[in-house]
Amino acid sequence: MIILNATNQKITIDLTENVTTNQLDWTVSYIDISSSVYTPSSATGTTNNTTDVDMVASPSASYQRQIKFISVFNNDTTSKVVVIKKVNGVNTRIICKIVLGINDTLQYTDSEGFTVIDPDGLLLTSANTLGISAGTQSIRGAYRDWE
Repeated sequence: MIILNATNQKITIDLTENVTTNQLDWTVSYIDISSSVYTPSSATGTTNNTTDVDMVASPSASYQRQIKFISVFNNDTTSKVVVIKKVNGVNTRIICKIVLGINDTLQYTDSEGFTVIDPDGLLLTSANTLGISAGTQSIRGAYRDWE
């Protein structure tokens, strides 16, 4: 779970290089919680090349903001390195840095963490995995060359 619990904390997104054609689309869902209030909310936007864009703003005083869902879709014509950061006043920490292929989607849920889904809806897994069981082979999750 990603929690913002101070008025100087926020979540940002940027890219390591400028897009070729299209900025990447993103959406987030979160919940603001205080001692007596539970308010769901969401936001949408696009990247701005290598400039940080606020995805989730800082919570108000006496609130905590719990990030429930983040989605980033690469609708550019080339692969892009996406960087999602937690900013805490003057400190910035990278919480996810990943290459997204064309039409790939980076998703975060508070139960699963970060995952990447390819254009066919398959969950991509890390480096050269190939499931082999009882003499059968499956390419689900196999390493894929980036475009």
